[in-house]
Order: sequence, then C-alpha cells, then structure tokens
Amino acid sequence: MEEGSIVANLASDLGLSARSLAERELKLDILHSKKYLGFNKETGELYILEKIDREYLCNIKTSSCLLKLDVIIKNPIRIFNIEFEILDINDHAPHFRRETMHLDISESASPIERFSLNNAVDPDVGSNSIKTYALSESDHFKIEIQTGSDGSKYVDLVLTKALDREVQAVHNLILTAVDGGLPARSGTASIIVNVLDTNDNAPQFDHQVYSINITENSPIGTLVLKLNATDLDEGPNSEIMYFFTLYTSEKTQEMFGLNPNTGDIKVKDVIDFEEIKILEMHIQAKDQGHHPLTGQCTVMVYVEDVNDNYPEITVKSLRSTVKENVPIGTVIALVGIHDRDSGDNGKVDLSIGEQLPFVLNKSSESNFELVVSESLDRETVPEYNIILTVTDRGIPPFGDKEGKGCSETTNTEEWWLYRLQYTQEYGFDRDE
Repeated sequence: MEEGSIVANLASDLGLSARSLAERELKLDILHSKKYLGFNKETGELYILEKIDREYLCNIKTSSCLLKLDVIIKNPIRIFNIEFEILDINDHAPHFRRETMHLDISESASPIERFSLNNAVDPDVGSNSIKTYALSESDHFKIEIQTGSDGSKYVDLVLTKALDREVQAVHNLILTAVDGGLPARSGTASIIVNVLDTNDNAPQFDHQVYSINITENSPIGTLVLKLNATDLDEGPNSEIMYFFTLYTSEKTQEMFGLNPNTGDIKVKDVIDFEEIKILEMHIQAKDQGHHPLTGQCTVMVYVEDVNDNYPEITVKSLRSTVKENVPIGTVIALVGIHDRDSGDNGKVDLSIGEQLPFVLNKSSESNFELVVSESLDRETVPEYNIILTVTDRGIPPFGDKEGKGCSETTNTEEWWLYRLQYTQEYGFDRDE
C-alpha cells in the first residue's frame, strides 16, 4: 500500500467518538524498529506512514508476517493488542547465486547419475516463491526437483544418456527457475558441461541422512559429528575430502565448520535456539582421482533450547498522580512481561509482595494491570514499597528479585518513575 493509505479507523473500531480521542489520550506502541503507521488524532484514522516492505519486516521466510502494535487509552486505562498481517506480492523474480555453472562429467558416467546444481532464490513467499525449474532441450540430461525441509525447491541434473567426448565435448544448457505468481516471474542460469575422458567407484557415506541433537550455546569447537565415507578404489582415487554442497546455506556454514580432511563437523559460532531451530547440511565426499567422483549425505541438526534468557518487565503506562481517595479497582499502571525462551523456559509468572493494597490483574497473556485493591490513607501510610517479581518456569528458573525484579515505591499523592541499571527495577519516589 502507498504512503498515506488508510488501513483502519481506531475510533470506530474501539467504539470511541472522534471527539473523545483527545480526552482518552490514545497512544500507539508499534513493536518494530520502524514506525510504519501513523495516527490521525482528529479522525481516529490509522494510515501508512512509511511504505511496508514485507521482506524487510519479516526477513526469515515465513507464511505469516505480522505487524504488531499496542493501542493504549486512558481515563480509564486500557490496552488493545492489534496485529496486521502483511500480505506478500510478487515483487521479486527468482535469481541464481551463480549465473554460470561449470560441471566436469566423465564420459564413463552412468545414466541416472545425479549432479547438484546451484538453486535459485526468491525473497517472496507462498505462491510467489519458486515453484518449479525447467531445463532447455537436451538428449543427454534432464532435471529432477526436490523439496527441502523448509519448503525450498532444489534441482539435480540427471544424466539420461551416456556421454561420448569424441562426439560432443561440451554441452551448453539453460536452467530456468519460475515462481508461482500471477504473472509468473523467472530467472535463468547457464550450465556448461565439460565431458572428461576417462575412478569408477564413488565415495559412499555410512548413512544417507544423519540426525543430530545439539543444545544451544554449545561451546565453539564442540564436535557435532564425525563423518565417514569409503571408496572401494585405491590410491588417489580412494582418498576422500569433504565439502559443503551448494544446498547448504551460508548461515549454516557460518555456524558450523567442516574439516575437509577428517570429515569432522564442529561448532564455530554461537547457536541460538531463539534464532534458528533446525539446520540442514548437505555434505559431499569427493575422491582425489584425476576425474573425481562424489557421494553425498544430509546432516539434520536439531537445536535444543536451554534457559538462557531472563524474563523482562516493561511498564507500558502509568498514572502520574494518585489521591488517597482513589476508588478501589483503579488501574494505576500497565506492566508487560516477556521471555524469549520456549516451553517452560519461556512461561513467565509475575507476582507482587503480600499485605499491600494493590493487586495484579492479568489482562492478556503477557500484560498485567496494577490495581488499587484497598482504601488508601495517606495519614496512616504515606508511602508503599512494592516489589514485582518476574520468574520463568525453567529449571533452574531465571528472574528472582536480585536478577529480574521490578521495584516500585508508591505514595498516595504523587508518583515518579525511574529504572535501575542492572536489576530492571521500576520505582516511584515521592516528588519533593
């Protein structure tokens, strides 16, 4: 949508009149680095402030891309969680990482032998992503398309008819990647096959697929897997080196190192479960013959979560003054909690100290209201010290009072907000 386009009317959607918008002090809290949306305080209209790029907003390919915001109103204080789903348009054409691919294939290669090709990439998702590949007409080759665990399309070049270097030494092919948009977009790459004169045994791995579990934050240098491939040939034709194939993403290669001589796969960068949960490696074993042959395997690495993220507290709204005759049930603050871990490690509980005239009411999965629960008497108690404690359910749990507390000092006349540097505590001191 273009800048200035209206996407919603918050006044009508929330049942407010345009006249009451200023009185309710409506505020937007957009949970992204860019603002994207603007709000007309007179009409209540929500409009496009900055053109939304889905591929920038959701840089990990996913079928659902959400722009999240909180709408906060006062008098009384309320919070509304709003999600906008950003729909993809087919604004990118498929393209290949390499415009030209060179393959050296022995004339002794057997029909049905397969050769990995550089796959195309397309930032678009869903029906607008890559759907198929096509190969130019050839008497000796065809392609077979495979689908990876993340839904990506990969293509192999398959030999269908024996090669004869003396008849034709070079085969020039065109590979086309086509997306599923309407209209469809496409990208091409050239394949140059050099036929080599005549190693008749290719390396073979112990397994075609390896499945490995590894905990996040494993130390750099941790051995993940020791690969082993064998070759029935002798001499240089049986000496094997190991490589990542083009199917292995650059991100995976940044996180894991492969020793080309031993086949050892080791951790070489920080692994964060919150960033990635499954990694797929495609490994090629290549002998050292004059016309080398290859074998391939797939290594699936499943990252296990550990409780390595502290829960967080955010004060989203706060009343600036509180009178001693404030009614019971009055909301004086909105508090949000969050933990980036998963499972029990990411489930968070918020509690308040006992014997206080305040309680916490849960307004949503991650938001609480701090509410007056008893009458306040300034002459009896002019000031309260409130400790809010956020704790996750991991073993051991994170978030005790020393590590992740939320401290608030309350008096019955005036509040002042401050934040401590390490403990993520919030407090309210009487304004002298």
